[in-house]
Amino acid sequence: MKPFQRTTRPGLRELEDLAATIQASAVSAIGSDPGDVSAAAERHRTMLPEKMRSALGIFYTPPDVADRLLDDLGAAGARFDGSQVFCDPACGGGAFLLPIARRIVQRLPRSEDAAQTLARCLIGIDIDPGGLAITRAALNALAREWFGTVPRWNLRNDNTLRLAVEGRLPRADVVVGNPPFGRVRLSDLERTHFAGSIRGHANLYGLFVDVALAISGGLVGYVMPTSWLAGDYFAALRQLVATERPPTSVRFIASRRSVFMGVLQEMCLAVFGRTQRSVLTVFGDVDSHGGLTTRLRGAGPWFIPRRESDALLLSAASGSRYRLADYGYRVHTGPLVWNRHRDQLRASPSRGTAPIVWADAVRPAEQVDYRRSRRRLLHLMVNGMGHLLLDRPAVLVKRTTSKEQRRRLVAAPFGDPPAMVENHLNVVTSDSGAASVPVDLLCALLNSEPVDRIFRSLSGSVAVSATELVALPLPPPAALMRLASARNPDDFILAAYLRN
Repeated sequence: MKPFQRTTRPGLRELEDLAATIQASAVSAIGSDPGDVSAAAERHRTMLPEKMRSALGIFYTPPDVADRLLDDLGAAGARFDGSQVFCDPACGGGAFLLPIARRIVQRLPRSEDAAQTLARCLIGIDIDPGGLAITRAALNALAREWFGTVPRWNLRNDNTLRLAVEGRLPRADVVVGNPPFGRVRLSDLERTHFAGSIRGHANLYGLFVDVALAISGGLVGYVMPTSWLAGDYFAALRQLVATERPPTSVRFIASRRSVFMGVLQEMCLAVFGRTQRSVLTVFGDVDSHGGLTTRLRGAGPWFIPRRESDALLLSAASGSRYRLADYGYRVHTGPLVWNRHRDQLRASPSRGTAPIVWADAVRPAEQVDYRRSRRRLLHLMVNGMGHLLLDRPAVLVKRTTSKEQRRRLVAAPFGDPPAMVENHLNVVTSDSGAASVPVDLLCALLNSEPVDRIFRSLSGSVAVSATELVALPLPPPAALMRLASARNPDDFILAAYLRN
C-alpha cells in the first residue's frame, strides 16, 4: 500500500486515488453471520492507516445499531419482503445490505428465481474495494445457504458522489447506510451540483443526504453525526430535507465511545420520509422503545431534546430571538497559534512581552489568571503583534469539551488586559459601553445548567466553535438583571427562558 500524506480537505479525485491504493484481502471463507462479518470488516478497517481511515470516513456500523435503524425504517413503511429495492451508497463491509438480505430471504422461497429476486432488491456502492469485497463474500455465503446458488449482485466499486455529479446514480425505493463524514473540497462543477445542500464548507455526509434524495423518492435511513440538526453550516441541508423529505424520527446514540471507536461526534439514526407533518419522533438511545414527539420549526436550527425533561426548555429556546449580538457581544477565536511563534515564547516577562492565556488557565466562573496554567512558557514577545492583544474585559470560553464532561461550556471572566489569548479559547468581547449584560452575568449565564442543555442540542462534536456561540439562543437581557442576587441561578435562568 502506498504511503498516504493527508491534505487538509481532500477533493473527490484525491479520495478516489486514495481508495485505489487499498488492496482487498482474501475473504472467500467469510460466512453470513452479521457478527463475523462485522469482525472481518473491522479487521480490514484497522489494517488501513489511521489518516486514510479518517480521510475516507471509514467507520463501520455494529450489527445491533444497523438492526435498530432497519427497525425504524420498517416502522416508517419499508418492506423487507422482496418488493422494494434498497440502496446503500457507502456500503462498506455490508453492515446494512447483509441484514436487509437476511430479512428478505425469510419471506422468499428457497429457489434459484428467489435468489435473483434478492439480488434485484440490493444495490451497493463503495469507493473502498476491500469493504466491497467483504460485502460480496457475505452475500454470497447467505445465498449459498438459502438458495444453493449465487446470483449476480449489483455491487459497484465507485465514487457515489462522482456518479451524482455525472448523473449516473441508480434508483431505489429505500436508501440506507452510514455515509462517511468529514470536510471535503469540491470543484466549481461539484459545488454547483450540490448547491442546494451546502452552506460554506462541504461535509461528506451532507452530500450523501443530497445523494439519497436523488436515488430514492421514498424513505432514507442514515447513521449520521448530529451536527446537521442545528449547525449553521447545515442550514441549506435542513432546508432541503424539510422541503423534500422531512425527518420522521431521530434516535440518538447515547454512548459514542462504546459504539463507534475513534468517533468524536455525537451520532444519531435518522429516518426521512415523505410526510406533510412537521412532527418528529425522538428516541434517547439505541435501545429506547418509547419515543417523545417534538415539532420542527421550518428549516431550524432544530433544538431536539435528548430526554423528555429538556422538551419545554428547548421549545422556549428555539423561539428566542436573542443572541450574543443582541447583548452587545461578538465572538472570535484566540489569535495565538503558538507553534507558529515558538521563537517568541518566553518563560519570564521582560520588556516587549505580554502574558499568554492558555486554555488550561480557564476555570468555570473563576477570574482568569494566566499564571494558573501548567505551561512553562507564559509570555510572548509581541514583535508587531500588538493589534492581536486582548485589551479589554472579556469572557473566555474553552473551544474543546466533550459530551461526557459535566458542562460543555466552560466560561470564565477575564479582567486583566492586555494579554495574548491562544487559539484553543473563544473570546467574547464588547465595545466600550455596548454591552447590555455585564461580563460577570454573561459568564454565569454561559456556565449555567439550562444553557448547557441547550448547547448540547446545538453541538454534536467536541468543538465549541465561535459560530455555535453566536447562534446560541439566550433569554431577554432585561430578564437577567437580578441574576446576581438569585438564590438558585439555574432556576432563575430556566424561568427567564420559559417566560420568553
